[in-house]
Amino acid sequence: MGATAAWHKDLHQKYGGLPEDSAYKDLILGFRALLEDGLHYIPEKLVTYKEDVGISAQLTKKISTLTNQERRTRMLKGQLAVLEQRLADARTFGLTENSPVVRKMAQAAGKIRARLDFYDGIGAVLASRHYGWGAKLQGIASEGMRRLRNR
Repeated sequence: MGATAAWHKDLHQKYGGLPEDSAYKDLILGFRALLEDGLHYIPEKLVTYKEDVGISAQLTKKISTLTNQERRTRMLKGQLAVLEQRLADARTFGLTENSPVVRKMAQAAGKIRARLDFYDGIGAVLASRHYGWGAKLQGIASEGMRRLRNR
């Protein structure tokens, strides 16, 4: 399973570079293309895939040595980096803070921040002013259950 994509340089010129800590550059570039009404699907086999080679296979081997908490925080940080970049791109495109898209992404980013803060202790979640009580309670409950189930 895999995906291949090509991007026009205009996306980089208008929106700037990509965050270094983001492993999901295709999610950022796909969002940019969607904003510009330039996302197209080509229903043809354009590449040949090999299994257990390349970056994905290397990352899988490295990730398997991490603890559940390290794996989880790494994943959440990646999701947050994508959302933060998408928010910046939406603003560059001209969407306002009242835009439903911006509001939903900001809300999702708050939930992820609460989940990340959980690993610094419940006090860190409760003390944060970066997200509301809904995100705080959801972050504590969901990550707390993950810890109990050792996932």
